[in-house]
Amino acid sequence: MIEIALDAIKKAEKELLNFRHNPIIISEEKRDIKTKADLASNKVLYDILSKTNISLISEEIPSSFKIIPEVCWIIDPLDGTYNFSRRYPFYAISVSLWKKGTPFFGIVRDCANKKLYVSQKGRKTNLNGKIISVSDVKSINQATINTGFPSGFNLNKQKIQSFIKQLLVFKKVRSIGSAAIMLAQVAEGICDVYFEKEIYLWDVAAGLSLVKEAGGSIFWIHRGGWKYDVIATNKHLFEEVKKNFLDD
Repeated sequence: MIEIALDAIKKAEKELLNFRHNPIIISEEKRDIKTKADLASNKVLYDILSKTNISLISEEIPSSFKIIPEVCWIIDPLDGTYNFSRRYPFYAISVSLWKKGTPFFGIVRDCANKKLYVSQKGRKTNLNGKIISVSDVKSINQATINTGFPSGFNLNKQKIQSFIKQLLVFKKVRSIGSAAIMLAQVAEGICDVYFEKEIYLWDVAAGLSLVKEAGGSIFWIHRGGWKYDVIATNKHLFEEVKKNFLDD
C-alpha cells in the first residue's frame, strides 16, 4: 500500500506544479481559501487510492463518515494552500493510512523544499531515504514549538490571551502555516513540540505517524466533526507539554 501512496503523491505533485504560477482561487471564506490546485491534486490522489477499495477521507471530498473507518486513507492534497498561492515555500501533500483509529503509515511531501518524509508503524521515519529522529531537548523552557491558528479555529480575545500565556513557557515559537510540515519538523528534530487546537484530521494524520515512528509521543482529543486538539513532542517533553496545554 505504501508504494501505491508514494506513486499517487508523485503524480499529484506533478499536477500541482502546473498551478505554481497561478493556483486559481475559486473561493475565499474568512481565513481560508480554496484553489483549483487543491482540486487537481485531490483528483489524482483519489483516482489512484480509490482503486484499493479502502475508505477515504479528504479535505476536498464531503464525508458521510461519523467516525474514522476501521481502515482508511486520510489525505490532504495541498496542506498550506495559502502559502502555495503566495509562493511561500511551505506546502505539502499529505497521505496516510489509518487502522483502528491510529496511524499505520504516513507520507508528507514538502514540495518546495524537495523533502519526502515516510513512516510506517514499527519502522523508523526517514527523510529522503535517511533515518531521522526527534530531538533530545529535555526542558520545556529550552524547547521550540511549532503552532498556529488553524482556519477552523474559533478565535476570541480570551482564547488568544490564554494561548499566549501557554506559549510563553517555551524558548521559541514558530509558525509556518502547514501542520503537516510542522509535524515533519518535529520528527526531524528541527523543532521539539507541535500543538494546535481544533486542527482538521487530514492536516495532521500523516504527520502524527512521522513523529511517532521517529521516537516521539503523540496525543489528540476529538473536538467535534473532524477537528482535534493535537500534541506531538519528543519523549522527554510530552507530559509537561500536555499539562501546559490541556490541564485546566
